[in-house]
Amino acid sequence: MCTASVRAVRKKRVIALLTGMDGAPLLNRETASDIAQAQVNSDGVVTIDVSAEAKQLSVAAGHNAAAMTCTLPDLSGERRETVFINRLVCTDKDKT
Repeated sequence: MCTASVRAVRKKRVIALLTGMDGAPLLNRETASDIAQAQVNSDGVVTIDVSAEAKQLSVAAGHNAAAMTCTLPDLSGERRETVFINRLVCTDKDKT
């Protein structure tokens, strides 16, 4: 008998421009949320699903670029399924 539990997750779709602390967009990088993975496009924009309780996105290290963390705004009260974030500033993981 299998006793695995299944949990429903309220999700949001986030569309955001990811930038470093210097304001430069993060280009062509892998990102991950608490429930999904996605690729940042050549303009620095990512479209990724997150749970409504998600606190951050992780950005994988790239060519000559450190792994980064992007802190999300509180989405728990957001009614829209798709949330647009003009600019999401990311910091080096070793500095957070």
